[in-house]
Amino acid sequence: MELNDALRIPLEPSAVWAALQDVALVRASMEHCESFRRLGPGEYAITLTVPLGPLRARFIDHFAPFVRDVVFTGPDRDDIGALVFPDFGACRNLAPEHAPDAAPAAVFGDIRVRLKFAALLQALAVASPGSSTRVLRVILMPEPPSLDIGEMTDKGSINQRAVLKNRTALVDELYATPLSSRVIAVADA
Repeated sequence: MELNDALRIPLEPSAVWAALQDVALVRASMEHCESFRRLGPGEYAITLTVPLGPLRARFIDHFAPFVRDVVFTGPDRDDIGALVFPDFGACRNLAPEHAPDAAPAAVFGDIRVRLKFAALLQALAVASPGSSTRVLRVILMPEPPSLDIGEMTDKGSINQRAVLKNRTALVDELYATPLSSRVIAVADA
């Protein structure tokens, strides 16, 4: 577990200690806590849900103008990954000698594009305070989300669940060891 913040509580240490022993009180004070149970002396099992909307907005803003959308992976993994739907035109500007009709896979595989995404991913990871908001690995998706198989809604919104269901092999590739050549990862991941 990683704790990054400190809090000074203006109470006697014995009162604070007693409050920390009250599992129901501790659980109620944790935002997005689904379960909190004592396993033994000083040992707990905690399940937290992390709202992805703010993380998604932060990710897209950080990677602007190079990302159109993103689907996060990892609810059952040790860290967060992402299937990234890049903006073809913005990425092509990083590698302008590619022909206008170049395949997206060729542009997204260009070393300059990959280095740009690696640098942005590293900077985002450094700026992320905890493991629940730190994206450690991405794959650039050469195929856009499909309306035909439910990955996009009629209004143009991405259906995260459908993308994850339809692209399970890519999610597995994202977490495979050793890293696939298509995965861009944080340097110390």
